[in-house]
Amino acid sequence: SKARHIRGDIQQLVKTALDEELPAQLAEYAGRIEREEVGELANMPQKQVAEVLAELNNKDTSERIFSGLPGLDSVTYGFRRGNVSIVGALPSAGKTAFAMSIVRNSIERGKKVAVFSLEMGVNQLWERLLTNVADISYTAIGQRNVSAKEMITAKKILEGCALAGGYMFDNCHSVESMAGKFIRIKPGLVIVDFLQYVQVPLS
Repeated sequence: SKARHIRGDIQQLVKTALDEELPAQLAEYAGRIEREEVGELANMPQKQVAEVLAELNNKDTSERIFSGLPGLDSVTYGFRRGNVSIVGALPSAGKTAFAMSIVRNSIERGKKVAVFSLEMGVNQLWERLLTNVADISYTAIGQRNVSAKEMITAKKILEGCALAGGYMFDNCHSVESMAGKFIRIKPGLVIVDFLQYVQVPLS
């Protein structure tokens, strides 16, 4: 591969670090890398256009992330995989409820979901998801006034979501800690609530 080829060249340069021909070797190496980059840049527009055309011809919607809200999905036709979408609204406007709707719909479509909350605890997140999936009011849950029948429904729904790949975290406050979870879980959807509280490394 190209990476192995370049690594071999670097190792050879290190071995000959004291050689009189080192400056010439470095110049030749730099020139070759530059020529390869020029070649890649020359073909870049054509490759990008080919990718766009292939995507336009792709009727598979499994890579799209739908909110479960028909009005929104009819406009966006789902969020695109790999994109970052930011939801902004006033406090108590329903941002978390909206996020839980997307979580629910994604799990139902067979996607793993990772939710990172820097405001709510894990139990609250599961409760908010429950109110979105089942006909159980958040007031009843908060007051612990859930009937026996509703408890059976709650158990079935929450255990099903857990088995299907719903992950909730309230102890990841940095990009690095979240990235560690991404690598292990490989989720199809990641939700962070909310971005302003995420710690980033200082440069």
